[in-house]
Amino acid sequence: ASFNRAFTSPGVTENFLDIAVGTVPGSSIPIRGLGSAFGYNFDRNAAFGAFANSDLVAYSLNPATLGQPQPVGLPLDATYASVYAGLAGLPLSVIRSLLPAPLNDPTVIPDALIMQFIGLLDPAVTQVTGFSQGVLGLANLTTGAIDIVPDVTDIKPLDINTTTSFEIGYKGLIENRILFAVDAYYTKKQDFVGPLLLESPFVLVPTLAQDLTTALTTGLNNNAGLAALLGALPPGVLSPEEIAQLIVQLAASQDPATNPLAGPVPVAIVAPRENAPQPGQIPELMLAYRNFGNVDFWGIDASLQVLATDRLSFFGNISVVSDDFFDNTELEETNTALAVALNAASFKTKFGFSYNKPLGFSVNGSARYVKGFPVESGPYVGDVDDYFLVDIGFGYDLGRQAPGMRFDVAIQNILDNGHREFIGAPKLGRFAMARLTYTR
Repeated sequence: ASFNRAFTSPGVTENFLDIAVGTVPGSSIPIRGLGSAFGYNFDRNAAFGAFANSDLVAYSLNPATLGQPQPVGLPLDATYASVYAGLAGLPLSVIRSLLPAPLNDPTVIPDALIMQFIGLLDPAVTQVTGFSQGVLGLANLTTGAIDIVPDVTDIKPLDINTTTSFEIGYKGLIENRILFAVDAYYTKKQDFVGPLLLESPFVLVPTLAQDLTTALTTGLNNNAGLAALLGALPPGVLSPEEIAQLIVQLAASQDPATNPLAGPVPVAIVAPRENAPQPGQIPELMLAYRNFGNVDFWGIDASLQVLATDRLSFFGNISVVSDDFFDNTELEETNTALAVALNAASFKTKFGFSYNKPLGFSVNGSARYVKGFPVESGPYVGDVDDYFLVDIGFGYDLGRQAPGMRFDVAIQNILDNGHREFIGAPKLGRFAMARLTYTR
């Protein structure tokens, strides 16, 4: 039985890391890993909280306002101004081709009427007001998915980690034939340093198209010139609401991969002030280390070896850990987005046999099972699936022919079960290795 209490200071990497990891796939948004020796603080603006979904300060990804601070969401007047600028720049033939029947018929709406209509849509005439609230989304840099999170939490300067462990075990040998060992432990960590975690969420505006359609409909209803123009058309041909829907649908169809009107496309990044961009600079996604309050877990390891004869033996072992993922409740953190994975399996076992004839033939075989587990390690986030592997090996002692010489062949995963043992690592299949050893 043992009791241990240890103190660990953050290492150089955890304190002072500064490395460009790469860019978000399909974009030029940089990803950077940073140490947390001095901590990071997210700026907040109480005025933003009065109309946005959050008081956080975000930094724009819009090329026109790149790197400039903004609330979590988008103002509808600026959004409509951008939409109108794109609409007004389209050739008349393109605009007509995008209109549904019968609006694309020149006998129903002549070209001159379309041009007059576009002029009445100018933001100076058709006034659009309001704000579309955004949400925060942390990107999974492995799968590309985005998980919605409620808020961000400042990162305090890294502190010393305290580990307290209790352990009790027994190891015994029965009649020189059966060797067994069992060990149980309990560990509690305080202020432990977690792995690199993504700390800078995207700003998404999921209801932008709906909000803009509603606000634009209101602006069109208040446009007296447009009302007179619509009154000159055949009854029921076009209403302000239908116009708003057409405009938003047209805008959403332009570059849908980078258009927030077309879906959950990031419009900004929430970054701490210590890593905030300059105007005109692309904001970065930041990976950083942080201390977590408390986490505790227990585990059991057991092994057994049976010497059936002087040449044949069997073995087996098992390892169990109480938990492989710790959410914010277990970490005693208020932010539900904070979580840590053990990055190892909570259950694994291996068993097999070995036969060895001195100065002769030997053979061994084993099977192992590893339960799937979650991974959160820097940009590598995901779930490792369960896997079961069978390994075999055989050899021959060439001592009679050449003293000190031995030949062995080992085949791992003989069933060729393609599996991944960690997120970010390649899949593994069958692996065979031959080895010739000479010992003096």
